[in-house]
Amino acid sequence: MSRGRTRTVGLATHTVQPRVEYTLTEAGHGLRSTVDRMCDWTYRYFQQHIESARQRFEARRSVNA
Repeated sequence: MSRGRTRTVGLATHTVQPRVEYTLTEAGHGLRSTVDRMCDWTYRYFQQHIESARQRFEARRSVNA
């Protein structure tokens, strides 16, 4: 049986956890364009800068190990 299920003489029950929904507040909506621009920056520069820095770090770490 999977977690949250029980079986009793031909009767199966399933416990369902409460559902939680999230929505942005007014302040959250105000940050949305800023967060979108940060995501755009990440996609644009990830390969070029961040990934190459990670590779240099890993190369130095393996030499010092």
